[in-house]
Amino acid sequence: MKQTVKRIGCALLVLALVFALTACGQKFDATAYVQGMLDAAFHGQASADFLKMTGDTEETVKEAYEQTIQNTIDSFSTSFLSSSGLGEDAFTDEAREQVAEMARILYSKTTFTAGEAEKTDTGYTVSLTIEPVVFSMSGLTDQLLDLQNDYVDKIMNGEIVIATEDDLDALMQDLVKEILDLCIAEAENAQTTDPVTTSVTLVDADNVIQLAEGELERLELEMVQFA
Repeated sequence: MKQTVKRIGCALLVLALVFALTACGQKFDATAYVQGMLDAAFHGQASADFLKMTGDTEETVKEAYEQTIQNTIDSFSTSFLSSSGLGEDAFTDEAREQVAEMARILYSKTTFTAGEAEKTDTGYTVSLTIEPVVFSMSGLTDQLLDLQNDYVDKIMNGEIVIATEDDLDALMQDLVKEILDLCIAEAENAQTTDPVTTSVTLVDADNVIQLAEGELERLELEMVQFA
């Protein structure tokens, strides 16, 4: 019987991919699937064997990776604006491009290796070794404080004049740009830490293979850690 792999997604990484195993009765390689899926999600790449197994194309994988970047931008901008109290006008198209750059840098540093797969009553459990990427929020504290003080000084000495709403919007946009520049620099300096071993759960419902609910959300948080 033909098995299919259902659409997968997570809060920051939503892949618009529908994979289908190409041959009826083909043995499902859970290890290869998990490795290929994570390669696609985090690196925008897929091996020839993975494409053959799923019947997908490099084009689709790249499009899906770009979709994960767009979803990351949407999630980050929502969180950023909510926590900062800024209006939507502060988060320009340029800011979205900055977040995309930061996401690509962090995702490119992720390292993971799918290991042994075990068949279970409900699907598969696949061992996964991760070298987490650590983004140091504490490393930004002093820089953000200096940036804040610099803007206060410029306002107080008249170097920055806020006479209209447009002036205020421009100020906020400049501030967001500089904050994101700091985040990009911190992402470039991010390092992997000691390997950790976890597992990935796949469920098989009527020959439809899919990640267990919440798996990608959990994996994303384990692979890119904010400290």
